[in-house]
Amino acid sequence: MSEKPYRIRVRVLDGKPRDIKALNKLKSNQLGMPHLDIVSAKDGIELIICAAKETHLAQVREKLCAVGLEEIEGGDITITTPASATPTPQSMRQGGPQQRNQAQGGRQQPDRGSPAQPDLCKKPYDLCTKPYGFVSLPDNFKSAAPIWHDGTSSKGRLSGEIRFELETLTPLLVGWERGIVGDSEAEWPVPNSLDGVSQLAANKAVLCPLRAPWGKRPVVIPGDSLKGLLRHELGALLGAPMERVAERSYSYRPNLAYPNASQNRFLEPRIARIIRSNRVLVEGREWPVPEEVEIFSIATIRQQAYYPKRNRRTGRIIQPTSRAWPYRGGLGGGERLPAEILSEQARGREIRTHLEVQAVGIEHRAVRVLPEIIGQYKETLQHLLNTDEGHFSARHPYIGTDQQKKQLAKKAIEEAAARAFQPNDLIWVEWDTEKKQILSFGWHYYYRWAYVDTVRRDANAPNGERHGLFPLDKERQKDSEGAPTELSPVRRLFGYTGDNEGSQGDRQGRLRTAYGPRLDQRRPGGCRRRRKR
Repeated sequence: MSEKPYRIRVRVLDGKPRDIKALNKLKSNQLGMPHLDIVSAKDGIELIICAAKETHLAQVREKLCAVGLEEIEGGDITITTPASATPTPQSMRQGGPQQRNQAQGGRQQPDRGSPAQPDLCKKPYDLCTKPYGFVSLPDNFKSAAPIWHDGTSSKGRLSGEIRFELETLTPLLVGWERGIVGDSEAEWPVPNSLDGVSQLAANKAVLCPLRAPWGKRPVVIPGDSLKGLLRHELGALLGAPMERVAERSYSYRPNLAYPNASQNRFLEPRIARIIRSNRVLVEGREWPVPEEVEIFSIATIRQQAYYPKRNRRTGRIIQPTSRAWPYRGGLGGGERLPAEILSEQARGREIRTHLEVQAVGIEHRAVRVLPEIIGQYKETLQHLLNTDEGHFSARHPYIGTDQQKKQLAKKAIEEAAARAFQPNDLIWVEWDTEKKQILSFGWHYYYRWAYVDTVRRDANAPNGERHGLFPLDKERQKDSEGAPTELSPVRRLFGYTGDNEGSQGDRQGRLRTAYGPRLDQRRPGGCRRRRKR
């Protein structure tokens, strides 16, 4: 049963019942509002849409006709069948009775509206049912003074070991190394067939576990894997900030596609001429950037003449006319990129160095590029020059892990960026026709613009940092030795590395490791697990 207070009752116009899968598709893909709850009220023909805010319902009403629904005025919005509710990821994150009960030390209870969880000790176990839940982040995080393990915090505390044995109740594989099917020279050859899998393809790479070096080489679990499991389990229960939340840098082409119809089109690719340029500092070096430009009216492809170009009938190369302006074609800024990093098709393309704009006038004069847009260009340039995580990293299809190709690409971009954005150069910009300002720019039409795929940032947060994904304020405050004044409970217990986004800015102080695991090897009979404090 949904707890969202704002509701409307609707009916499907085609008369076809909607099942659970269709309801999930309706709210996530068609309505684009996954935070809603949609409940089947009459065999899937009539539905109750539940929202947390009245404004959400207003947005739903605007989209009903487009998704084949109509509102039933005065319809009954009482939900009488809890099992038909479709829980949303948001409602799962809020933590239902199961999570609240567990946090209070009680026994695990089944979720509302779902079948009772199977007994984990009963075999065979149904792997379709996941034996875990979700715990929401608290509004406020707690911290306390660090417990140092250099002897200064030992007074009144205990030291020792905790020994225990673990039994896996469900199938488990902790990957350790890759094995190849059919490799008879391997220390532990992968069999040609497995129970429940049948025959394995020859030379197939298989993820293998860690094995003990005795007898039949029983499978063991690495100590650090168990430590990580315990750390994250306690982190969820104690409300610790999440640390290892990845973000990656990507780029896109703003001018790759835009609506052909001018109606409601407010972002347009425009040609601009640089009046005045400036320089910015990126990675210890200064690079030119446009500071003031004049914007042409939108130009069709027939109104753009690029040079040099080849005459299709004679094959003769046509040189630029006197009316053409300097232009830096391609990602190489008017020069060809190294052939080693290009596809076969790209290697044969002509590189343009001049552009003539025909029968198109200047629409906006003396337009200044905003400082925040210049800042975004700096991030774009960093993305293009970063061979570890940027455009020419291992993700590039024609570079991969080849270090020589990476350096060739980086050098080509450095030379292109140094040549670009000179006075009188024609460049391409992304023009906001409503706000009359530039949103992005590049030295050629298909220029790239960087963005970060991240959940760590929140535009509505005071400092732009999403709640719960960054070190706490007290963890960022340092004492006279440069160590944090306080730590969250999990860091007090386990320590931290300082080498990831979640702990950058935290100095490790006197001793970072507060909890050291190791695997104690035992002869047949199992593995013993020790934790030192």
